[in-house]
Amino acid sequence: MQDDFSNFDPPDASRLGVSAAAPAAAQSEDSPLSREVNAMMERPGVVMAGESRDTTGRPAILVGVKTAKDMAKIPSTVGGFPVVIQVIGEVVAQ
Repeated sequence: MQDDFSNFDPPDASRLGVSAAAPAAAQSEDSPLSREVNAMMERPGVVMAGESRDTTGRPAILVGVKTAKDMAKIPSTVGGFPVVIQVIGEVVAQ
């Protein structure tokens, strides 16, 4: 049986300070934003990082961390890009 996602409503990401809309143009892997996202994944406590947009539509970095303690270690901007941080806990591959 194939899943039908035609009626899928994406979650409201506005409370995170980001736009759920896809970026207007994909960034290349060696763009400044992509480099900052990749570097963010090297930080202790970071379990996910990705490209996003802030509430004004500017490129931003969305970061998921394990704990609030980890959240306090992440800067609010990196490389001129705003950083939106969310505590999401431990991520376990299944």
